Amino acid sequence: MTCLLSRALLTHTAGTAYDAGHPLLLKYQSHLNLTPNTGPDVISRFSYPLIFQPGTAWCYGSGIDWAGLVIERLTKSTLEEYMKAHIWEPLGLKTMTFFPSRKEGLEERVPVLSVRGSDGKLYPFKEPFLNTGATGCFGGSGGYSTLGEYRIFLLSLLRNDSTLLPPSSIDLLFTPQLTPPQAASFKAFLLGPMGAFFIGEFLPEKHVHDFGFGGVVFVEAYSDGRRKAGALSWGGVANTFWMIDREAGLAVTFGTQVIPPGDKGVQGVITGVEKEVYKMVEGVA
Repeated sequence: MTCLLSRALLTHTAGTAYDAGHPLLLKYQSHLNLTPNTGPDVISRFSYPLIFQPGTAWCYGSGIDWAGLVIERLTKSTLEEYMKAHIWEPLGLKTMTFFPSRKEGLEERVPVLSVRGSDGKLYPFKEPFLNTGATGCFGGSGGYSTLGEYRIFLLSLLRNDSTLLPPSSIDLLFTPQLTPPQAASFKAFLLGPMGAFFIGEFLPEKHVHDFGFGGVVFVEAYSDGRRKAGALSWGGVANTFWMIDREAGLAVTFGTQVIPPGDKGVQGVITGVEKEVYKMVEGVA
């Protein structure tokens, strides 16, 4: 049962969703006069009904956040402490944290968010954001790092160097995990209005995608030479993007501080960066 629960949480098939992005949950929150996507910790922020029976469909949501809470309960530590001991310190990372204000010299390095206006220009975003007022760690959002250090993390996964996990566990990150009904639901999600908020370019009408324990798995290579079969990718709400392509032998990460997610201007830049990186790799080969 524990393995099934963990699989469902990590693959977004547990029936959880983010209330700010789901019409049924927005209606639920409105009925209770609650503000979506608020609360200082996982329990206060994500304690609302499931939108489907666990295991029957796919929806991007708070499963990773609940998985983080499970880790905290099992290890009797915070997610910050656990990740520091098992990820950040083994890789020699100094800046990764959920709370940059608690580390000397980091708070002033956090970039100011920008939001795309109706005129297409970028303006400073001055509203409360995901981590505003947070006292707990959110496994699905809120981690801070430099791109350089995040690159070190990605390279460890690419090399499968056993620093973080045994090779067989790393392989699972890249292995499609969805059942046929879940995969059909995932494709429908990508093709639907919420798919527009995914970071980077996804072409579900042309290519097959699945979901592993680490993110989106490209089941087949893209026709333009990018994203070989088995590549893994995901992104963040501020239009941050990463991808690991083991067949091509590359790990790429891209960062901005632009919202909302899925910004078309940023998407075009990400696609351009991807294409140029693949050209560089092919040139080396």
